[in-house]
Amino acid sequence: MNPWDVLRQLAHPIVLTYVLTILMINLIAAMTALILIGAVIPIPVLQDPEGVWERNVGWFLIAVPLAAASFAGVHLRYAWPNLEWLARGGTPRSYEAHVALGQTKRQVAIEASAWIVASSGFVLVNLAAQSTELLVLIVITTAMVGAVSVTLSYIIGERMLRPLTAVAMSVRFPSQQIAPGVGIRILLIWGLTTAVPALGVVLISLSQITDHAGPAATEMDTAVLVLSVLAMLIGFVGIAVVARSISDPLQQVSDAMRGVEGGDLTARVSVYDGSEIGQLQAGFNSMVKGLAERERLSDLFSKHVGEEVARAAIEQGNVRGGALRKVSVLFIDLTGSTTLAAEQPPEVVVAVLNEFFELVVDAVSAHQGFVSKFEGDAAIAVFGAPLDVPEAISHALSCARHMRETLSGRIALDFGIGIAAGSALAGNIGAAERFEYTVLGTPVIKATELSDYAKTRPSRVLTTAEAVSAALPEEAQHWQVVSVGERKLAEPAVSVPVNLSKRVSGGEQS
Repeated sequence: MNPWDVLRQLAHPIVLTYVLTILMINLIAAMTALILIGAVIPIPVLQDPEGVWERNVGWFLIAVPLAAASFAGVHLRYAWPNLEWLARGGTPRSYEAHVALGQTKRQVAIEASAWIVASSGFVLVNLAAQSTELLVLIVITTAMVGAVSVTLSYIIGERMLRPLTAVAMSVRFPSQQIAPGVGIRILLIWGLTTAVPALGVVLISLSQITDHAGPAATEMDTAVLVLSVLAMLIGFVGIAVVARSISDPLQQVSDAMRGVEGGDLTARVSVYDGSEIGQLQAGFNSMVKGLAERERLSDLFSKHVGEEVARAAIEQGNVRGGALRKVSVLFIDLTGSTTLAAEQPPEVVVAVLNEFFELVVDAVSAHQGFVSKFEGDAAIAVFGAPLDVPEAISHALSCARHMRETLSGRIALDFGIGIAAGSALAGNIGAAERFEYTVLGTPVIKATELSDYAKTRPSRVLTTAEAVSAALPEEAQHWQVVSVGERKLAEPAVSVPVNLSKRVSGGEQS
């Protein structure tokens, strides 16, 4: 990218306002430090006060432009990726977002370094005065003014950069906290408005007391000193309590939100505040309660209609109607369920059917299929709808073979499995208030018929010869063509009879 195009972004309204504001804050702070040392704060008696003043003004005139140039150059070096982002437009790249989110931290480090260098310069130019009291006064004053400048620049700069920060956080949300919390910010404001001025009064009072200006002056300075210290202590305790009263509930909500993000929808926070904070706490609890209710409904919805249908309904909306789809249908039907229901108590029948359907659902899901419907003691599985599945017939045939192996010896009833492929109508069928996803057409009818024929075969599984021909070679090799009456069908190549040791007596079909 052309460097001049990047540099022109310094005229961007947000960037230009930010740079000028930070420079102005530091310039005013530097002038304030000079005025405080030269005209406001009492300084010790010096042998050459005019020379000291001239040296300090001279250093000020040198340090300010030097610091401003260095400050701007270092910032430009580290903020260059952000200027490239503004020149390019759109959203930032990941590393550009990272640079943007760290802008205020770099600002604090650069400004603090500049103030340390400036303070060291003031100390060096005043060594000739041979006054320890003056050097201590310079260090304390520049440190206090510098702290105010850095803090105020951070607070104002962070607010001015919020539009860019919001875009950056939409691309790269930080995993850890990157800015001072609410409690720390309140303490910073207290430091700016109360602690620093009070500390200045304390230092002046101490200097006057040590000079022994007289009994009355000493008593007055002592009183000012004590009251200033009390004001700082009481103010700190009060502001710390206020900060905790705000930061604690916010931290509690933040921790609970992380729990919800991790899947804990039982997370709740205590509501103990009658202000906007209490409304935030109550609103969070209400939100999580609604999420838990929606999650429960979603879970029930998925179990009733299947995860695939639920996902498709969420993505596509609840629209009635259907379309012709190339699908493969697997129909499995139990034998002997009526006899079992007549001979066994209801809870035993329910347990058997539940075990059967769990095995069926697991097998179908493992082969990218969808259980479309349970019909008494039968189930219809679809491969290729509602989600497109490449080589659906191969998945259906493989599922039938593995389902046969799984069910054999696991349930107390016999079964028959039929598989057919072709075009079918798939979609939401029913009334506007109540409909279901279903598959209608020739493949369903053929699979049902083949299931009945399969109950008479040792393999208990039948499909059409055309279905095997359409399957992948690695799946087709597991099947063999057989004659059932006048029809050419196919069944698993190893036709080991199904283990009937656990079957109920009687071959009655359901």
